[in-house]
Amino acid sequence: MHIAAANPLAISSDQIPSDVVERERAVFRELVKNEGKPEAIWDKIVDGKIKKFYQDNALLDQQFGEGP
Repeated sequence: MHIAAANPLAISSDQIPSDVVERERAVFRELVKNEGKPEAIWDKIVDGKIKKFYQDNALLDQQFGEGP
């Protein structure tokens, strides 16, 4: 049931195509830039957002049974 609801892109994060990850990274970088965050911390923020992307889109990285 969880798999159907979550609609993951892949079983594990290493199976997500690199072009998809790079496209997401570019989008996140633009968002951080437009939010006015200091350039020195953009990479760390983007890395955190990519980690969350993996958690949302790779089945083995998803959290089970935890609430918000």
